[in-house]
Amino acid sequence: MKASVLLFLWLPSILFHNSSCSSAVGVNDAAANSASRRTDQNQTVGDVADQSSPTVESNSSQNPQDVVLFDGKNYIKKSGWETPSRKEAFIDESTEGRSPREGRTRTGRQIKTTTTQYIYKTPWHYSQDFYFDGPDLDYMEGNLEAGYFLEISANGRIFMYMISGRKIVPPSTSNSYHEDPFVYEIKDNNGDGIFETLVGGNAFGETVVPNWVLK
Repeated sequence: MKASVLLFLWLPSILFHNSSCSSAVGVNDAAANSASRRTDQNQTVGDVADQSSPTVESNSSQNPQDVVLFDGKNYIKKSGWETPSRKEAFIDESTEGRSPREGRTRTGRQIKTTTTQYIYKTPWHYSQDFYFDGPDLDYMEGNLEAGYFLEISANGRIFMYMISGRKIVPPSTSNSYHEDPFVYEIKDNNGDGIFETLVGGNAFGETVVPNWVLK
């Protein structure tokens, strides 16, 4: 997918956007590994996910848990997208003490959100297992690496991660080809601890907070 490298307005220098893929899902087009998902996030199960559009299922006959559904904007993977590993990750102290940002639920209620940035001492290497018909998610396939991630919470409950990824590809014989970094968001839309939603649209707009964090 193609997208242009972007810069977070509130971060000094290290946030990026995908410029190597064919059709960006946006910076959020859209992770600890699934096995190391946090269970201490004090999350509670909400009523329903913040998804209202009909879903279109891939025709893949593979494991249905890993089939990605497209709801018209977001990409839903029932088994969850990979959440960031905490191994060798430390908090970027330059971002501590920043004022909470305003978010808004889908019902229009304003709520303050807190963002914590983590940087890896060595890049986190991971991969995404999923099945999706079409080219929209080709930038998420294969082996990836991340240099940092953002953890976004409200009421002390983590509901979203923003991750800086880069696709790992074999070196080119001419050394002229490389994959640029991109940024994507994953969300837990119902409070079950599974970050099933790869967010489409503009990551730098107002944060949409799932209703379950209010409970």
